[in-house]
Parts: sequence; C-alpha cells; structure tokens
Amino acid sequence: MAAPSDSGRTTPTRQTRAQKRAALPDMPDDVTANELRSRDEIKRYRSHRNRLLKEISEPAYVNTDAACRRGVAGLAYSSKALGSRSELIVCDNSTRAEYLALMMALEDADKASLPGPIEFRVDSTALVNYRVARKPDFKQLRRWLDMMFKVHATWRLTLLRRGDNMAANDLARSALDQWEREA
Repeated sequence: MAAPSDSGRTTPTRQTRAQKRAALPDMPDDVTANELRSRDEIKRYRSHRNRLLKEISEPAYVNTDAACRRGVAGLAYSSKALGSRSELIVCDNSTRAEYLALMMALEDADKASLPGPIEFRVDSTALVNYRVARKPDFKQLRRWLDMMFKVHATWRLTLLRRGDNMAANDLARSALDQWEREA
C-alpha cells in the first residue's frame, strides 16, 4: 500500500475509515450467544482494567480546608482515595486551622499508606507558601510539614481556587453549623 513518489521512493498512502473497515474480516454467522456474552465480559473487564490503570497513574488528591468562627474551627478533607473527614477543634486563628486541617489529612494519608503520588490541595496561599512564612507561632507546624513532605517525597502541596475546593469547604462549614445548632 505504498505509492512511488517523484524521487522514486515509496511513501505510505492514507486509508480512509471505510477502507480500513472493509479490510477487517467479516464476523462469522455461527457465533453463539455464549461467545458473544464472553466477548462482552472481556470488553467490560478491559474497560474496568483501563479505568483502574488510569486512576493509579494519576496522582491521588486530597482537598483540605478549615472554617473558623468564635474560637472554634471546623477542619475537613475530602478525597476519592482517602474518603472524607471533618473535625471540630478550639482554634482562634484561621491560618492555624488551615495548617491543622492539612496536618489531619497528612496523618490519615500516612496511616492509610496510599501508594503513589498524592496531591494535597489547599485554597490558602499562606499554607502553600508555608516555607517562607516568618511567624514564630507556626514554627513547629512548619517543621512538622517539612518532615512529612521529606518522608513522602511523592507528596505535593498545590493551591486551588476557593471555588474548586467546595467539597472540603462544605464539610468544614457543616461541622461548624452543627456545633452552633447544638450550642
């Protein structure tokens, strides 16, 4: 299927879809229902396997967030790989609450021993830039984060737009809302 060119060399010609389909062998008429069922099962299996392989090759993600009101913070994370969790703590500073929400997610991911790269997503620029922060209040938190990211070299911290972090944000706010209803 090659045509000679002006230089005397052969160049491959493109086939149309119809030509490719015509080149395929016809399906035999004597295919049984069991064979068809097996072929469908093979297709489903391959589709499922490919979906799993895609999930494994893509980094897992964990969205974290915190919400603070009147000295109480709702910490939360949401993830396909790790699940979701929210917790209430006494906290007077929203930045500290963001740190603690991330730490909660890091600890749970460490305990779960999730394989492969994990992307921890936050909507706080102060948290993403924790290494350059100068506040002495957060020195221990920064050291702890450094230690966790050194132990788990494939883990990354990335910044999300606030609107893209709604699952974790809603969990943190609903924990606070429930606390306020019960108080």
